[in-house]
Amino acid sequence: MALANRKVDYIQQPYIEQVPQQPEFKPNQQPQKKSQQRKKSIFRWSKVEKVSFVAILSVIALFAILNLNTIMHIQDTSTHIHETNEKLSAIKLENSELSNEVSRLSTPERLMEKAKALGLTSNETNVKVVSGK
Repeated sequence: MALANRKVDYIQQPYIEQVPQQPEFKPNQQPQKKSQQRKKSIFRWSKVEKVSFVAILSVIALFAILNLNTIMHIQDTSTHIHETNEKLSAIKLENSELSNEVSRLSTPERLMEKAKALGLTSNETNVKVVSGK
């Protein structure tokens, strides 16, 4: 009995079958292209602006490469100078050692000892040393 007394809060509409409508065919109308659906940017560049932008970037890249090349050349030169200075220091040290040895070997006493060992005698006790410089 409780089921028979249901209260309905809405108005029931009759069911009408709807037939899908076909789009109208217009022979002069062309279909829309998908490329027109692109997202439009606020800022558009002209061809001249694009070319000038690429040219400026190319010049900046060229200067960067030239700068790196110059830095590399400077570094190579400083390395070469450092190596040359090391060789020069070694040669100066060797020359000073050789000069000390020459001065030690050319003393008059040593020369007299070598002369007596070889059987050379001198009547005079005055011996003059001539430097080879």
